[in-house]
Amino acid sequence: MKQLYLKGSGLNPAAPIGLASKFGHLQIVETLLQQGATPFVLDKQGDSPLYAASVAGHPKIVKLLLQLHVFNASNPPPLEATLTSNKFQPGENMYECLTLLSTATLQEIEYVVGHVIGNDPIQVYRCPDMNFVLCILNALHLCVSLGHPVEVLNAILKPVAEFPDVVSWIRIRIADPTALLEGESALITAAGASKPLFIKPLIDSGICQVEDRAPKTNKTALYIASENGCLRCVEILLSLGARVSAQSSSGRNALHAAIERDNANIVKLLTQHCSISDLVQKNNAGVSPIALAENRGRMKIVKFMLQAYRRLATSGNIPKTGLDDYMTRLLEKHANLL
Repeated sequence: MKQLYLKGSGLNPAAPIGLASKFGHLQIVETLLQQGATPFVLDKQGDSPLYAASVAGHPKIVKLLLQLHVFNASNPPPLEATLTSNKFQPGENMYECLTLLSTATLQEIEYVVGHVIGNDPIQVYRCPDMNFVLCILNALHLCVSLGHPVEVLNAILKPVAEFPDVVSWIRIRIADPTALLEGESALITAAGASKPLFIKPLIDSGICQVEDRAPKTNKTALYIASENGCLRCVEILLSLGARVSAQSSSGRNALHAAIERDNANIVKLLTQHCSISDLVQKNNAGVSPIALAENRGRMKIVKFMLQAYRRLATSGNIPKTGLDDYMTRLLEKHANLL
Protein backbone atom coordinates (compact mmCIF):
# COMPACT_ATOMS: atom_id res chain seq x y z
CA MET A 1 0.00 0.00 0.00
CA LYS A 2 2.92 2.37 0.72
CA GLN A 3 4.19 1.89 -2.86
CA LEU A 4 0.71 2.52 -4.24
CA TYR A 5 0.35 5.63 -2.10
CA LEU A 6 3.74 7.06 -3.03
CA LYS A 7 3.90 6.19 -6.70
CA GLY A 8 0.28 6.05 -7.80
CA SER A 9 -1.36 3.46 -10.03
CA GLY A 10 -4.29 3.00 -12.34
CA LEU A 11 -6.47 3.00 -9.21
CA ASN A 12 -4.82 6.07 -7.73
CA PRO A 13 -3.42 8.20 -10.56
CA ALA A 14 -3.33 11.40 -8.49
CA ALA A 15 -0.45 10.46 -6.22
CA PRO A 16 0.30 12.79 -3.29
CA ILE A 17 3.44 14.16 -4.96
CA GLY A 18 1.34 15.55 -7.78
CA LEU A 19 -1.09 17.21 -5.40
CA ALA A 20 1.70 18.58 -3.21
CA SER A 21 3.43 20.01 -6.29
CA LYS A 22 0.22 21.60 -7.51
CA PHE A 23 -0.52 23.34 -4.22
CA GLY A 24 3.07 24.40 -3.50
CA HIS A 25 3.87 22.22 -0.48
CA LEU A 26 7.65 22.05 -0.87
CA GLN A 27 8.37 20.20 2.38
CA ILE A 28 5.77 17.54 1.59
CA VAL A 29 7.27 17.05 -1.89
CA GLU A 30 10.75 16.69 -0.35
CA THR A 31 9.47 14.18 2.23
CA LEU A 32 7.65 12.11 -0.39
CA LEU A 33 10.73 11.98 -2.58
CA GLN A 34 12.85 10.90 0.39
CA GLN A 35 10.36 8.10 1.01
CA GLY A 36 10.68 6.86 -2.54
CA ALA A 37 7.88 8.65 -4.37
CA THR A 38 8.41 8.86 -8.12
CA PRO A 39 8.38 12.30 -9.74
CA PHE A 40 7.21 10.72 -13.01
CA VAL A 41 3.66 9.86 -11.93
CA LEU A 42 0.86 11.37 -14.03
CA ASP A 43 -2.63 12.31 -12.89
CA LYS A 44 -5.89 11.55 -14.71
CA GLN A 45 -5.28 14.42 -17.10
CA GLY A 46 -1.79 13.15 -17.89
CA ASP A 47 -0.11 15.97 -15.97
CA SER A 48 3.23 15.42 -14.21
CA PRO A 49 4.24 16.97 -10.87
CA LEU A 50 6.63 19.21 -12.81
CA TYR A 51 3.81 20.51 -14.97
CA ALA A 52 1.54 20.97 -11.96
CA ALA A 53 4.17 23.02 -10.13
CA SER A 54 4.99 25.06 -13.25
CA VAL A 55 1.46 26.16 -14.15
CA ALA A 56 0.73 26.94 -10.50
CA GLY A 57 3.86 29.10 -10.26
CA HIS A 58 5.91 27.27 -7.62
CA PRO A 59 9.56 27.86 -8.67
CA LYS A 60 11.15 26.12 -5.66
CA ILE A 61 9.34 22.88 -6.46
CA VAL A 62 10.10 23.27 -10.18
CA LYS A 63 13.79 23.68 -9.35
CA LEU A 64 13.73 20.62 -7.06
CA LEU A 65 12.07 18.40 -9.68
CA LEU A 66 14.40 19.57 -12.44
CA GLN A 67 17.37 18.62 -10.26
CA LEU A 68 16.00 15.06 -10.35
CA HIS A 69 16.30 15.00 -14.16
CA VAL A 70 12.57 14.58 -14.74
CA PHE A 71 12.63 16.92 -17.71
CA ASN A 72 12.52 14.30 -20.46
CA ALA A 73 9.72 12.43 -18.71
CA SER A 74 7.25 15.18 -19.50
CA ASN A 75 5.18 15.04 -22.65
CA PRO A 76 4.47 17.57 -24.04
CA PRO A 77 7.61 19.50 -23.06
CA PRO A 78 6.91 21.43 -19.83
CA LEU A 79 7.86 24.83 -21.24
CA GLU A 80 5.35 24.59 -24.07
CA ALA A 81 2.74 22.93 -21.86
CA THR A 82 2.99 25.72 -19.29
CA LEU A 83 2.64 28.47 -21.88
CA THR A 84 -0.45 26.86 -23.41
CA SER A 85 -2.17 26.00 -20.14
CA ASN A 86 -5.53 27.64 -19.49
CA LYS A 87 -4.32 28.00 -15.91
CA PHE A 88 -1.39 30.23 -16.93
CA GLN A 89 -1.21 33.38 -14.82
CA PRO A 90 1.57 35.94 -15.47
CA GLY A 91 3.49 37.01 -12.39
CA GLU A 92 6.95 36.98 -10.80
CA ASN A 93 6.69 33.37 -9.61
CA MET A 94 5.55 32.24 -13.04
CA TYR A 95 8.39 34.12 -14.73
CA GLU A 96 10.88 32.40 -12.43
CA CYS A 97 9.37 29.01 -13.33
CA LEU A 98 9.67 29.80 -17.04
CA THR A 99 13.33 30.78 -16.65
CA LEU A 100 14.03 27.47 -14.90
CA LEU A 101 12.25 25.50 -17.63
CA SER A 102 14.04 27.47 -20.35
CA THR A 103 17.40 26.77 -18.70
CA ALA A 104 16.59 23.06 -18.57
CA THR A 105 15.60 23.11 -22.24
CA LEU A 106 18.85 24.81 -23.25
CA GLN A 107 20.87 22.40 -21.12
CA GLU A 108 19.15 19.49 -22.85
CA ILE A 109 19.97 20.88 -26.28
CA GLU A 110 23.57 21.37 -25.17
CA TYR A 111 23.73 17.77 -23.96
CA VAL A 112 22.22 16.31 -27.12
CA VAL A 113 24.56 18.22 -29.39
CA GLY A 114 27.64 17.65 -27.24
CA HIS A 115 27.12 13.94 -26.62
CA VAL A 116 25.05 12.69 -29.54
CA ILE A 117 26.47 14.75 -32.39
CA GLY A 118 29.94 15.27 -30.97
CA ASN A 119 30.15 19.05 -31.07
CA ASP A 120 29.98 19.26 -34.86
CA PRO A 121 27.56 22.15 -35.55
CA ILE A 122 27.57 21.39 -39.28
CA GLN A 123 25.83 18.07 -38.55
CA VAL A 124 23.16 19.52 -36.26
CA TYR A 125 20.37 19.65 -38.79
CA ARG A 126 20.96 15.99 -39.75
CA CYS A 127 20.36 14.66 -36.26
CA PRO A 128 16.73 13.62 -35.54
CA ASP A 129 17.28 14.23 -31.83
CA MET A 130 17.87 17.89 -32.58
CA ASN A 131 14.14 18.30 -33.16
CA PHE A 132 14.28 18.98 -29.44
CA VAL A 133 15.39 22.52 -30.22
CA LEU A 134 11.86 23.08 -31.41
CA CYS A 135 10.90 23.25 -27.74
CA ILE A 136 12.60 26.59 -27.27
CA LEU A 137 11.67 27.91 -30.71
CA ASN A 138 8.02 26.92 -30.35
CA ALA A 139 7.96 28.56 -26.93
CA LEU A 140 9.04 31.86 -28.48
CA HIS A 141 6.33 31.60 -31.13
CA LEU A 142 3.76 30.78 -28.44
CA CYS A 143 4.68 33.91 -26.49
CA VAL A 144 3.61 35.96 -29.49
CA SER A 145 0.67 33.96 -30.82
CA LEU A 146 -0.99 33.52 -27.42
CA GLY A 147 -0.70 37.20 -26.53
CA HIS A 148 1.52 36.74 -23.47
CA PRO A 149 3.16 39.90 -22.07
CA VAL A 150 6.75 40.63 -23.03
CA GLU A 151 7.84 39.68 -19.49
CA VAL A 152 7.05 36.07 -20.42
CA LEU A 153 9.37 36.28 -23.43
CA ASN A 154 12.09 37.92 -21.33
CA ALA A 155 11.83 35.14 -18.74
CA ILE A 156 12.38 32.49 -21.41
CA LEU A 157 15.26 34.40 -23.01
CA LYS A 158 16.96 35.25 -19.69
CA PRO A 159 19.33 32.24 -19.60
CA VAL A 160 20.09 32.23 -23.35
CA ALA A 161 23.29 34.28 -23.00
CA GLU A 162 24.79 31.43 -20.97
CA PHE A 163 24.53 29.06 -23.97
CA PRO A 164 26.23 30.75 -26.97
CA ASP A 165 26.91 27.43 -28.69
CA VAL A 166 23.26 26.45 -28.39
CA VAL A 167 22.27 29.76 -29.99
CA SER A 168 24.59 28.95 -32.91
CA TRP A 169 23.02 25.52 -33.31
CA ILE A 170 19.51 26.99 -33.16
CA ARG A 171 20.47 29.46 -35.88
CA ILE A 172 21.46 26.51 -38.06
CA ARG A 173 18.02 25.01 -37.52
CA ILE A 174 16.34 28.29 -38.44
CA ALA A 175 18.46 28.53 -41.59
CA ASP A 176 17.49 24.98 -42.63
CA PRO A 177 14.24 25.31 -44.64
CA THR A 178 13.19 21.75 -43.70
CA ALA A 179 13.91 22.11 -39.99
CA LEU A 180 10.88 23.92 -38.61
CA LEU A 181 7.23 23.03 -38.88
CA GLU A 182 6.34 26.65 -39.54
CA GLY A 183 9.73 27.58 -40.93
CA GLU A 184 9.65 30.99 -39.30
CA SER A 185 11.94 32.93 -37.05
CA ALA A 186 10.07 34.23 -34.00
CA LEU A 187 11.03 37.72 -35.19
CA ILE A 188 8.83 37.19 -38.26
CA THR A 189 6.00 36.08 -36.00
CA ALA A 190 6.42 39.17 -33.81
CA ALA A 191 6.43 41.51 -36.81
CA GLY A 192 3.37 39.81 -38.25
CA ALA A 193 1.52 40.21 -34.95
CA SER A 194 2.65 43.85 -34.58
CA LYS A 195 4.44 43.20 -31.28
CA PRO A 196 7.13 45.93 -31.12
CA LEU A 197 8.20 45.13 -27.54
CA PHE A 198 9.23 41.62 -28.60
CA ILE A 199 11.57 42.67 -31.41
CA LYS A 200 14.67 43.91 -29.58
CA PRO A 201 14.77 41.09 -26.97
CA LEU A 202 14.56 38.47 -29.73
CA ILE A 203 17.38 40.06 -31.70
CA ASP A 204 19.52 40.77 -28.63
CA SER A 205 19.26 37.10 -27.65
CA GLY A 206 20.97 36.06 -30.88
CA ILE A 207 18.27 33.49 -31.61
CA CYS A 208 16.78 35.90 -34.15
CA GLN A 209 18.53 38.24 -36.56
CA VAL A 210 17.20 41.45 -38.06
CA GLU A 211 17.45 40.05 -41.60
CA ASP A 212 15.57 36.80 -40.87
CA ARG A 213 13.16 35.93 -43.68
CA ALA A 214 9.70 34.39 -43.85
CA PRO A 215 9.60 31.07 -45.71
CA LYS A 216 8.35 31.05 -49.30
CA THR A 217 7.75 34.83 -49.46
CA ASN A 218 11.28 35.77 -48.35
CA LYS A 219 9.86 38.82 -46.57
CA THR A 220 11.91 40.44 -43.81
CA ALA A 221 10.45 41.63 -40.51
CA LEU A 222 10.80 45.22 -41.77
CA TYR A 223 8.83 44.39 -44.91
CA ILE A 224 6.07 42.72 -42.86
CA ALA A 225 5.88 45.57 -40.33
CA SER A 226 5.71 48.10 -43.18
CA GLU A 227 2.98 46.08 -44.83
CA ASN A 228 0.99 45.78 -41.58
CA GLY A 229 1.33 49.45 -40.70
CA CYS A 230 3.11 49.00 -37.38
CA LEU A 231 5.08 52.24 -37.16
CA ARG A 232 6.76 51.38 -33.85
CA CYS A 233 7.93 48.00 -35.20
CA VAL A 234 9.43 49.77 -38.22
CA GLU A 235 11.18 52.33 -36.00
CA ILE A 236 12.78 49.61 -33.86
CA LEU A 237 13.84 47.44 -36.79
CA LEU A 238 15.44 50.41 -38.58
CA SER A 239 17.29 51.36 -35.39
CA LEU A 240 18.66 47.81 -35.25
CA GLY A 241 19.98 47.94 -38.81
CA ALA A 242 17.16 46.56 -40.95
CA ARG A 243 17.64 47.38 -44.65
CA VAL A 244 14.91 49.08 -46.68
CA SER A 245 16.41 47.52 -49.82
CA ALA A 246 15.88 43.88 -48.75
CA GLN A 247 13.63 42.32 -51.37
CA SER A 248 10.94 39.67 -51.06
CA SER A 249 10.60 36.78 -53.50
CA SER A 250 8.48 39.12 -55.68
CA GLY A 251 11.32 41.65 -55.78
CA ARG A 252 9.50 44.19 -53.61
CA ASN A 253 11.19 46.12 -50.82
CA ALA A 254 9.70 47.68 -47.67
CA LEU A 255 8.71 50.81 -49.58
CA HIS A 256 6.64 48.76 -52.02
CA ALA A 257 4.91 47.10 -49.06
CA ALA A 258 4.05 50.35 -47.29
CA ILE A 259 2.90 52.08 -50.49
CA GLU A 260 0.68 49.15 -51.45
CA ARG A 261 -1.17 49.52 -48.14
CA ASP A 262 -1.13 53.35 -48.30
CA ASN A 263 0.87 53.57 -45.06
CA ALA A 264 2.10 57.12 -45.65
CA ASN A 265 3.70 57.68 -42.24
CA ILE A 266 5.74 54.51 -42.63
CA VAL A 267 6.86 55.57 -46.11
CA LYS A 268 7.98 58.89 -44.63
CA LEU A 269 10.01 57.05 -41.99
CA LEU A 270 11.51 54.61 -44.49
CA THR A 271 12.63 57.45 -46.75
CA GLN A 272 14.70 58.79 -43.86
CA HIS A 273 16.72 55.55 -43.93
CA CYS A 274 16.84 54.71 -47.62
CA SER A 275 19.05 55.44 -50.60
CA ILE A 276 18.05 56.77 -54.02
CA SER A 277 18.38 53.22 -55.34
CA ASP A 278 15.70 52.08 -52.88
CA LEU A 279 13.27 54.69 -54.24
CA VAL A 280 13.59 53.33 -57.78
CA GLN A 281 14.32 49.66 -57.04
CA LYS A 282 12.10 47.68 -59.42
CA ASN A 283 10.17 44.59 -58.39
CA ASN A 284 9.82 41.49 -60.57
CA ALA A 285 7.09 43.26 -62.55
CA GLY A 286 9.41 46.17 -63.31
CA VAL A 287 7.65 48.68 -61.01
CA SER A 288 9.62 50.90 -58.63
CA PRO A 289 8.23 52.20 -55.32
CA ILE A 290 7.91 55.77 -56.58
CA ALA A 291 6.24 54.58 -59.79
CA LEU A 292 3.83 52.48 -57.72
CA ALA A 293 2.90 55.51 -55.60
CA GLU A 294 2.38 57.66 -58.69
CA ASN A 295 0.32 54.99 -60.44
CA ARG A 296 -1.92 54.61 -57.39
CA GLY A 297 -2.40 58.37 -57.16
CA ARG A 298 -0.93 58.54 -53.66
CA MET A 299 0.44 62.06 -53.95
CA LYS A 300 1.25 62.45 -50.25
CA ILE A 301 3.58 59.47 -50.55
CA VAL A 302 5.02 60.76 -53.83
CA LYS A 303 5.78 64.01 -52.03
CA PHE A 304 7.70 62.21 -49.25
CA MET A 305 9.73 60.27 -51.79
CA LEU A 306 10.58 63.29 -53.93
CA GLN A 307 11.65 65.18 -50.81
CA ALA A 308 13.89 62.26 -49.90
CA TYR A 309 15.38 62.22 -53.41
CA ARG A 310 16.10 65.95 -53.32
CA ARG A 311 17.76 65.61 -49.91
CA LEU A 312 19.89 62.67 -51.04
CA ALA A 313 20.75 64.33 -54.35
CA THR A 314 21.90 67.46 -52.56
CA SER A 315 24.27 65.33 -50.51
CA GLY A 316 25.77 63.97 -53.73
CA ASN A 317 24.39 60.46 -53.21
CA ILE A 318 23.24 59.91 -56.82
CA PRO A 319 23.90 56.60 -58.61
CA LYS A 320 25.52 56.91 -62.05
CA THR A 321 22.71 55.10 -63.85
CA GLY A 322 20.63 57.88 -65.39
CA LEU A 323 18.23 57.74 -62.48
CA ASP A 324 18.89 61.41 -61.78
CA ASP A 325 17.26 62.31 -65.13
CA TYR A 326 14.21 60.18 -64.35
CA MET A 327 13.80 61.70 -60.91
CA THR A 328 14.41 65.20 -62.23
CA ARG A 329 11.50 64.75 -64.62
CA LEU A 330 9.32 63.63 -61.71
CA LEU A 331 10.39 66.67 -59.69
CA GLU A 332 9.36 68.92 -62.56
CA LYS A 333 6.09 67.06 -63.07
CA HIS A 334 5.12 67.27 -59.40
CA ALA A 335 6.69 70.62 -58.52
CA ASN A 336 3.39 71.70 -56.98
CA LEU A 337 3.84 69.08 -54.24
CA LEU A 338 7.10 70.52 -52.97
